[in-house]
Amino acid sequence: MPSRPPRSDVYPWYDSVWLTEYTRAKTTIETTRPEVLRAFVDAFRIFHTPPSFRVRLLERIFDDDTLAEIQRVARSLRPTDLELHEAPTFGRFVVHDHPYFTALHHRIVPIVSEVVGEPVEPAYSFLSLYGNLGVCPLHLDSPEAKWTLDLCVGQSSPWPIYFSQVCPWPELAPDISPGSDWEEQIKRSPSLRFTSCTLEPGQAVVFSGSSQWHYRDAIPDGPGANSPSCCSFTSSPRGARSCSGRRTGRAASVCGSSGARGRPRMPKGQLPDEVAHDERSPHREPDHPRPRRRRRGPASA
Repeated sequence: MPSRPPRSDVYPWYDSVWLTEYTRAKTTIETTRPEVLRAFVDAFRIFHTPPSFRVRLLERIFDDDTLAEIQRVARSLRPTDLELHEAPTFGRFVVHDHPYFTALHHRIVPIVSEVVGEPVEPAYSFLSLYGNLGVCPLHLDSPEAKWTLDLCVGQSSPWPIYFSQVCPWPELAPDISPGSDWEEQIKRSPSLRFTSCTLEPGQAVVFSGSSQWHYRDAIPDGPGANSPSCCSFTSSPRGARSCSGRRTGRAASVCGSSGARGRPRMPKGQLPDEVAHDERSPHREPDHPRPRRRRRGPASA
């Protein structure tokens, strides 16, 4: 099971760094700059998901030839193309922003925009290649991944994914506290009402990863190895990535104090105190970037 991220001392799930820093910044602003608190909170409303949104199953977003090519590209990846940092905890290898999948990502932007009811732009994509020890622990995504289209690339047996109802963002529900049993609290919360979705190869599901808890149980033991693969295409509201926090500015530190870095950004890349004074800072600092290296095209099958 993934441990609490080193920089997430408030929330325990693995992708909680942004929310931890947002919470810390909000508390600091309440204390030191209360006059800009409303502007700070309002700046992130673009990442709120309508409570009426429901997970949407898409029967087929790519034709048979495209799906076959996706599967071929996945099979052709060299060991050196794979990122290994999630193998011990998720039982999977991942490949972020592969050129082929990035091109597909741009193709599906109109589909995602129509499903979610707002214009979106690509955030990042990643291919997940699970082994028979695969598991996807309960979590919420960072806000740049407000919307995710998950495509089932291949599997030998069904492996359901569970989604909660849309929950208030970015705060935890009042009946949940980040204690040692936080996962069980969330799964049994009557307000979250989890439902399952089981995909077949070629099917996809659209959900709001930053506002809907989601997880997969460990792949069951049994005869025959199940090695599912899926491709996740994440999207942000169009024009909102300047304040989402992962690549263009961390949500952290003190608002308005001398020398503070990595504060939560407002629309147009401004910080809360810059909004108050109509200023602009060029500072940029990544949140918790994924491993980056020069990529090669896929090898021949």
